[in-house]
Amino acid sequence: MRTNFLLALVVGCFFSLNPVSAFAQQSSAVSVEVTQSMIDESIERVLPLLRDPYSARFSDWKAIYSEGTGHLDICGKVNAKNAYGGYSGAAWFVVSESPSKVLLYDNSASGATASNGIIKVLCQLQ
Repeated sequence: MRTNFLLALVVGCFFSLNPVSAFAQQSSAVSVEVTQSMIDESIERVLPLLRDPYSARFSDWKAIYSEGTGHLDICGKVNAKNAYGGYSGAAWFVVSESPSKVLLYDNSASGATASNGIIKVLCQLQ
């Protein structure tokens, strides 16, 4: 119970201090066509966060545009090798242009993080 409260508090603080919150609260968010340039830029920004970037496999691309704020967020999945040399399983990510951020979903057992909550909202995951 306390963990859920702390998670809600952290996510709430992040949204209140971060322009991403404006997007997350917009009801005018629409899916737009993902272009090759969006994919290329997103891959370029995600690869440095991976332990073995050469093994990365990307899929499930989404582009979400907020008409209210003018923000464009690119969502997708990446699967790459971990420290043991095995693939760790596809994880969602978000590349946001404003603010300029990249968030990776934490697939671990303790994956209840503020970033995971933000990714679920931005990528409209259920």
